[in-house]
Order: sequence, then structure tokens, then C-alpha cells
Amino acid sequence: MNITLKDFMANRKAEIKQQIAALKAELRDIQAAEGALTPGGGGESAAESSVRTRGRITIKDMIVSVLTPKPQGAEAQEIIESIKAQYGKEIARPSLSPQLSRLKEDGTLILDNKIWQLAKTPVPKSEAPNATASDAPKEFEQEIDLEEEIPF
Repeated sequence: MNITLKDFMANRKAEIKQQIAALKAELRDIQAAEGALTPGGGGESAAESSVRTRGRITIKDMIVSVLTPKPQGAEAQEIIESIKAQYGKEIARPSLSPQLSRLKEDGTLILDNKIWQLAKTPVPKSEAPNATASDAPKEFEQEIDLEEEIPF
């Protein structure tokens, strides 16, 4: 079977994005464990610090950050309130809902009876039915600068 360079690059890009998603999930687990080991917190969480280091924060970053210390999860309104308390930003429900859906779609979140929780292990798109290389989560295309994020 002959594969074009374009197809090879698209497939490799999707593989790398899946690896990044798995690493982000592992990082969330480590951050949750750190939070459990540090009673009372003592300042900024590792997730908040990581986001600030990158110099930008997205609604998705904020959602993941506020859900990290809540293994029981939270309803959408509680997520909105937590974002306001933690970041001082008011997020309207119509802005939050699509981001929750995208995080669910890419395997970062699960929804159980109106409760949003971080997934224990995200489901890579390659394992989802009818997945293709172009199904990789869109937020990675915008946030990843290979020279900054992956030191070689």
C-alpha cells in the first residue's frame, strides 16, 4: 500500500495529538494527587500555574482546572461559579456549554446525570467508532507550538 506524504503527515500529527491528550490526562491525575497531598492548598494549583506560564487561558483550561480538585464533579452552574471564584471571570452558560461538549467529545470529561467529571483516562479518537486522523481535537491545533511545548 502506497501512502502519500500528506497522508503520512496527517496520520503522524493525529498520533502526536493523541499522545499529548494522554499526557495531559496523566498531568491532571498528578495534579489531583498533589492537591490531595496538600491539605488547604497553599496558593495556586499546578493547573493554574501551568496555564499562567503559557500566558493565556481558555474556557476549556478553566473548566479542567476547576474540576481537577473535584473528583465528584460538578453541574454546569457550579462550574460557572467556580470559574468566577477562581479566575474572576464571568462565563455565560451559552459560552460554557459548547466547551463542555467539546471536552466530552475529546474524552476529557464525562457527563453523568448533569454532573460533569474529569475522565479517568481520556478515550483517544482513534478508539472511537469511525475515527479518522482528521478527528483529532481542534484545540490542540491552536494551542501547540512544537518548538515551545516539545523540547528536542
